[in-house]
Amino acid sequence: MRIPGVKIWRAFKELDHLTDSECQSLIIRAYLQVSPWQFRFLSLLATGLAFAATGGVAFTIRGMFERGGMLSIGVVILVCSLVFFVAIFNLLARDIHLYRLIRRDITRAACPKCRQSLMGLPITQTALHPGTPGDAKVRCPECGREWVLMEIGLTSRDLIPFEQRMPDERIGTIRHGANWKGRRG
Repeated sequence: MRIPGVKIWRAFKELDHLTDSECQSLIIRAYLQVSPWQFRFLSLLATGLAFAATGGVAFTIRGMFERGGMLSIGVVILVCSLVFFVAIFNLLARDIHLYRLIRRDITRAACPKCRQSLMGLPITQTALHPGTPGDAKVRCPECGREWVLMEIGLTSRDLIPFEQRMPDERIGTIRHGANWKGRRG
């Protein structure tokens, strides 16, 4: 299990080949598709689980509270375990929820009729001006139905695999040899 620091997307193996800015845009897009109340509910649930786990620790060390000299040590143990459990459970809830959001976003690019993946299929546009909303269509290879991307809630970027979204490695390099024509003055 990978435990990320600041960059939460590095916890997911599926996003290793993406740049940080591409991962940030993917995660922001996944967050924007969900109500903020879901995150608050998950945080509240994780905090409740942390209190329950701290109650388990208190039940385990209940003998310290019966003795007068060990009371302060027992309180320190309970406070430290509460802080630890709140942090761990909230991080786990965030990671699990983010994993589900990213997985849902990736599987969303499927045919609504037969659930065949539409990822990587050629997109046809019939308008005179490419990029017209409601113009992009894709044909499912399994059932043969042609879908307008806007009707099924997708964009042409959703159907491009992550590997093809990356710019070519040769961009910005100096070309030598037969492809270089030089400056003609």
